[in-house]
Amino acid sequence: MRNSVDQGMKLPQLMIKGMRDGLLVLMPDEGPWSAWVSELQQKVSVQPTFFQGARVMLEVGNRP
Repeated sequence: MRNSVDQGMKLPQLMIKGMRDGLLVLMPDEGPWSAWVSELQQKVSVQPTFFQGARVMLEVGNRP
């Protein structure tokens, strides 16, 4: 991924969107699964009250 950064390309980001029925977590197709899970865990630990009691839908993209 270093080449992507060197060329000025944006790296994919984990996104969390509020929906009427809860939260939608969008995990990019690119990159290791463990990295995205770690990023999600970090986001939950920083703002636990935001996630507390919420229904969460997880969109994992096109993964093998």
